[in-house]
Amino acid sequence: MKDTIAVDDKLGSVKRALEAEGYQIKGLTDGLQGVMAVVVSGLDDNFLGHQDIKTEAPVIDASGRDVADIVAIVNRYAKEIIQ
Repeated sequence: MKDTIAVDDKLGSVKRALEAEGYQIKGLTDGLQGVMAVVVSGLDDNFLGHQDIKTEAPVIDASGRDVADIVAIVNRYAKEIIQ
């Protein structure tokens, strides 16, 4: 099993694609503790309703990207963590 990714609830197709890759998925409202990456539908949105949320995990803006691009970015981060 691969690492856990937090994904915006608006991104159902991204959730399904990442699950197919073997990642565990949780929603943004479930908290960001222990996630390898965070995928949001847009960085201009108020992140989780707060502007002061901090995370060490990379935040990936899904706007303007297709599902395959997002999966490739997450996989690239996963490889960097392993090395």
